[in-house]
Parts: sequence; structure tokens; C-alpha cells
Amino acid sequence: MEVDTEGRASTSDLIRVLTEKSADFDFFQAVRLLQSALMLEVDSRYRRSVGMDALFQNERIRFRSFQSLTFPSTEISRIRQLGDDEKPSAEVTATFMGLTGPNGVLPPHYTSLVIERSHAQHKDYGLRDLFDLFNHRALSFFFQASEKHRLPFVYERSQFIEHRENAITTSLRAVAGIAGPGLNDRSSFHDEVILYFGGLFADRCRSAAGLKQLLQAYFQIDVDVEQMCERWMYLPKECLSSFAAGDSMSGGNMQLGSNVVAGSRMREIQSLFRVVLRLFTWKQFLAFLPGSDGHQQLAELVHHYAGIDLDFELEFSIPAEEVCPMSLSRNDESKPMLGWTTWLGRPPEQTTVHDARFRYGYGGMPFSI
Repeated sequence: MEVDTEGRASTSDLIRVLTEKSADFDFFQAVRLLQSALMLEVDSRYRRSVGMDALFQNERIRFRSFQSLTFPSTEISRIRQLGDDEKPSAEVTATFMGLTGPNGVLPPHYTSLVIERSHAQHKDYGLRDLFDLFNHRALSFFFQASEKHRLPFVYERSQFIEHRENAITTSLRAVAGIAGPGLNDRSSFHDEVILYFGGLFADRCRSAAGLKQLLQAYFQIDVDVEQMCERWMYLPKECLSSFAAGDSMSGGNMQLGSNVVAGSRMREIQSLFRVVLRLFTWKQFLAFLPGSDGHQQLAELVHHYAGIDLDFELEFSIPAEEVCPMSLSRNDESKPMLGWTTWLGRPPEQTTVHDARFRYGYGGMPFSI
């Protein structure tokens, strides 16, 4: 396993803080951080979560019970780093649970016996180690039980340690409509975006307010959604009214009051909406033009949320003073792109330019997403 220098340094610093100030940490949080740090340091073959099916000698975190008759004020007495660079491990001495100790389930004289035999005069750790085999397993199960119904921690463990999908994520995928291997990882944005906004995607009635909330949270910019936008829709040739030419029977749709159509197009306001992004800098504007990752993610998010029944336009507005004058250049930020970044002259200041508009669907770019 390869770990970059910065990542290794931050991991070592975390372990050092945990070992030096172990009494300042909550048991669950300390074990969680320690587990995450140690798993980054070892090969994937040795990665096992606390309390899982690993052999005792292969577990990265080992638990002991605090051997004392006094009642401590913290949940952790000590955290000690063990092992070598290839298989680092740590030992956590807990004060609140065990066969012996201040909260032990066995009679107090067992605790006294363990303390006596572990004294430097005897150095007999056999009884202590025997009890700690059971203490280790009990504390491991306690940690698992504490973690079981905490979604962020279950997700963290499954993603970064076990590298598999957990049951809660699978359920969220089903709620959001992306369950199944054929529906995963098909977009330019990560599926976790849909899971995070699962409540919005699970609602069959998709609203403009929901789309606005989704886009503003994801892109961290001001967004407006304009509904019922007008447009001309051209009728297919077979729907037009025409007279038959000579002996030909090609004419049709000439019954007054039934199917006569005057003209070749109609004004339609029901199936098009417009997403307006209020940008503040020229760099932001370029980041959302077609061909960029930002534009692709924006179009896919809107299409995924709105569905296939509606067409949409993406409009980008920007303060006039941010517009770069048109000039021939190879610089990515100032090179002209006809119809996208080219204005004749400079727009009046103290105004907002919103000429860049891109349509998806009828009369625009096809949905290839």
C-alpha cells in the first residue's frame, strides 16, 4: 500500500495525540479515530474492523481492562502503540467495562489478585492476559453495538475500511431510484450527491424549489428556476394543413373547426423551464460553459431531477464589469468563443449580462446524459 508523505504525517500526528492525551477522548470516538488511522497504514489484506472475524493476533486494536480498585474519571486510561511499520496496532485500556477493575463483574478479590500478580515483584501476567481475552471481545462488541445505528460511522467504516456497500446505503439507493448495478456510477457527479438529497429524488412531485435547493447546495452559487417559459414549437409536416396538388392526394387537415392548422408552428409554455445561475466572476462563467466539468454536472443534475418529460435551458448571468473584452488570444480565460464569450464592445456597467443560454431537449442539445 502506498501512502503519500502528507497523509502519513497527518496519520502519525493523530496517533501521537491519541496516545499522549488519551484521557481527553471519549471511548467510542477514540477507537473510531484510531481504527481509521491504523487502517490507512496497513495493507488491505490486514484490514479488519474492530470485533469482526480477524484472528486475535491480526486485530489492529486490542482492548484491556483497567486494573485498579479506584474509580477513574475518564473512559480511557491509556492508549499505547504496538506493532511494526508493516502491521501497526494499538492497545486501549478501558476503565468502564471488564471482568475485573473498578466496574468488574467478578468479586473484588480477583482484581486484587491480578494487581498483585502483575506487580514488578512477580511479573506474572498470565491471569491478567486470560481475563483480557474476554475483555477484548466484550469491548469489541460494545464498540460495534455503539456504531451499528450511527449512519455516518457505518458509512465511514464500509467505504474506507471494508470497501463495500452497507445496507443503509443500499436502502437509500432504492429510495432515490438508483438501486441495481446498472444504475450506479453513470453520471459525471458522484452517486453520493443523489443519496444526500434522497428525500428530494424520492418525491414523485419534483418542484422548482427542490431543484433550486439541490443546485445551490451542490454548486454553492445563487440559482433561480423560471417556470412556464415560452417557445415556438414547429409542427411535423403531416400535421400541417395543405391543399392537394393537382390529382395528388397529398393534402390534408382541411376540415374547418376540427383539424385545420394556420401556420407551421405553435407557441408552447408547458414543457420548458429555465435554470439561471447568478455568477460573480469571469472565471466562474468559464467554468460552466459547455465542454467543462461544471456544465456537464449541472446539465446531468437538472436532467436527472426533472426527468425526461421536460426540456430546460441553462442561463448564466454575470456582472457586466466582469466581461473580458473580445480579443484574439490563446489564453483560456480570454480567447473568444463565438456566441458564448463574444460581445461587440463592452456591455454597460452596473448591469447584468445574461446572453449565454443553452437549451437541452427540443430545439437544443440532445440528452446524452
